[in-house]
Amino acid sequence: MKKTLLRALLPLVAASAATAAEPAAEEIGFDEFFTNGFEQTAPLREMLFDLSDVDGNKKLSTREFRQSIQGATQQTDTFSPAEQQQLLDEMMKKFAAADSDKDGFLNREQGDALFAEYLKQNARRQFDKMDSNKNGFLSFEEQIDFSRRRMEAFSSENLDQKLEELNLQLDKMAENPAAAANRFLQNTVREQAAEEFFIMDTDRNNLLTKQEYIDYTLREQPELFTGSVDDKDLAGALFDEMDQNHRGYLNEKEYVDASVRSVIEPISDELIDTEN
Repeated sequence: MKKTLLRALLPLVAASAATAAEPAAEEIGFDEFFTNGFEQTAPLREMLFDLSDVDGNKKLSTREFRQSIQGATQQTDTFSPAEQQQLLDEMMKKFAAADSDKDGFLNREQGDALFAEYLKQNARRQFDKMDSNKNGFLSFEEQIDFSRRRMEAFSSENLDQKLEELNLQLDKMAENPAAAANRFLQNTVREQAAEEFFIMDTDRNNLLTKQEYIDYTLREQPELFTGSVDDKDLAGALFDEMDQNHRGYLNEKEYVDASVRSVIEPISDELIDTEN
């Protein structure tokens, strides 16, 4: 649900710097254009952080930030496919630079700064598109023309179609709420498991070894263990249970599927017992 909200919101946020303020002069340059709009985005940047923070731990992981930027660039008409990839690469480099302790996470202040940088780059491209005579300034007429085109994109006909699609989804959920809840739970577990896999895969070879799993679980999930010398053996046994092919490593799909099974199957068994 958070990802759906984020993808719906980001195109509007990305355009806010371009539409927030009416021109105070006949022509304005990019600095004034961005400053006027950027002041309006502070509460939205805070919302972006919260929506991007899928696991709700008040920190943005590399994966969460990447998905946020990727979802935004794919949902707006500001970027071509090549520009989307270029911007994503640029923002991930900025993420790595901001992650001073190299733990793969950013706090709210750092995340807000990166979202601000994304909005600035987006606004730069919006500015260039609006600047039809390419003189480096926006006239009042150019801004009005852009606003008119933006309003057309959010016409009542388009909004009615979106509402109809939403109503159909809600009807399906109402018909079978248990199935809807199960899908939501599975999606949540998959998201969190994919996040864990990315963090555990320290050598970034897209394979999770037993040692990587043991190191992560002992460090990040101490509640699973007793604090004894046998903890490594227990963590290793948990890995072996997931490693059904006995290869000594898991790819992302295998780890995610195993995580879903470990959560969904006990809940399903409990529901069956309750019904009986």
